[in-house]
Amino acid sequence: MLACREVTVSFGETIAVDRATLEVNIGRVGGLIGPSGCGKSTLLRVIAGLQRPDHGSITWNGADITAAPPHARPFGLMFQDYALFPHLDVAANVAFALRFSDTSRAEANRRVGELLDLVGLPGYESRTIDGLSGGEQQRVALARTLAPSPDVLMLDEPLGALDRSLRDDLVPEMRRIFSALGTTALYVTHDHDEAFAVADGVFVMRDGAIVGHGSPAQLWERPPDLETARFLGYGPVVAATVSNGRLDVGFAVAPWSGPAGSYSAAMRPGAVVIDPDGAIDAVVADATYTKDGYELRLEIGETTVAVRCPDRLPAGTRVRAAVDPDHIALYPAQPSTSSDV
Repeated sequence: MLACREVTVSFGETIAVDRATLEVNIGRVGGLIGPSGCGKSTLLRVIAGLQRPDHGSITWNGADITAAPPHARPFGLMFQDYALFPHLDVAANVAFALRFSDTSRAEANRRVGELLDLVGLPGYESRTIDGLSGGEQQRVALARTLAPSPDVLMLDEPLGALDRSLRDDLVPEMRRIFSALGTTALYVTHDHDEAFAVADGVFVMRDGAIVGHGSPAQLWERPPDLETARFLGYGPVVAATVSNGRLDVGFAVAPWSGPAGSYSAAMRPGAVVIDPDGAIDAVVADATYTKDGYELRLEIGETTVAVRCPDRLPAGTRVRAAVDPDHIALYPAQPSTSSDV
């Protein structure tokens, strides 16, 4: 098991990592997500041995490696910029780390061919780096990181430099490669969709601290707090009350089994759906085309929500809608900090 315990890192008066604790079991892929600047990359550098923590420990299979230098840790680290050597061909890039081991030339050549097959680049040994696309360079960088057979693979925004369509193509490939190797990995990204597709379990980081963790399904269905819900794409957030087994979000009422009280209700996609028999009266504000059909913005009183629709409806169209409470997460209402001036 890879484990971080109460890791803290400060740069002057700035706390970059704040008592972060996480565990990734052998053969599993852990995702680490959070907004840019939240401390993800700093924590990864601590695990890799490139940054000493002010407090806390890093262990691998129960052994404390907090003070171990990077080369003494059986880890592989892949950076966002890939750091490939342009003067070397693909084979030499992949085999670079093997030059510092007792691997024979024949064994290195075999390993290079095996890894290029694994990452979908068979026969690319003699290609130049400058002649590769961004996606192909990403695959070469991954093969190079895997060449020395690290016990733990760490990836820092590995698809961050690629366009969306290429990232969508490569995400399932990353998952396939991890599954084929049975790799223990820590996958750092600000893209929660990417992490959910790749990882077995996901840790959420904010302001240097780990604020939640769980399976992708658990985090998506019940984010640990309102800020995480917003980060994951929940919205809008409206004031709500629960009483007598009913949830009242202002524009609709639905059955609810939770405790009575005042809440902030965060709505994920699908919380409101167009339904000819629904109790909600809504007006189409506008429609935007997406690859999954049209996204309509509905105005329901003072609240605006986005809904999916196979057809484009003109602005001003009145529609009926319904609320699905299974797509709503409740959080205790925060006291207002506003004041009259």
